[in-house]
Amino acid sequence: MFRPLPLMAAAALAALTIAGNASAQHREPAANAPARAFEAKVREGMAYKRFRAEVMAAGWTGEGDPECSRSNSAELCTQLHELDDCSADGMCRMTFVHPDEDAVLRAATYGDILRWQKRGEEADVAVRGWGYE
Repeated sequence: MFRPLPLMAAAALAALTIAGNASAQHREPAANAPARAFEAKVREGMAYKRFRAEVMAAGWTGEGDPECSRSNSAELCTQLHELDDCSADGMCRMTFVHPDEDAVLRAATYGDILRWQKRGEEADVAVRGWGYE
């Protein structure tokens, strides 16, 4: 279904997980507060399906790797436009853009990404952290 990332890419995802949420929570107030209003409604460990809905409701759109289907299933890349890459251990990185933001939003998830939208199993793909670049 998907190709494992090289070890260094997996380490980069882990670093995003550790530092991403901390940087998002300790950041100075944004110039475009409406774009970041979703932060009051999300938390680390929540189901990715819900996190994604809150982010997109705030006007963010997915902008993942255009070559996504080379390393993931085409169906998954069609469903998750924000998908950058996933490692064999279940860590994935998502990227979102907003028309009123200079920074991009990156989120790290963990779990079986193929089950991201199944009812009753949403928490199988959980948000591990997020931040801005």
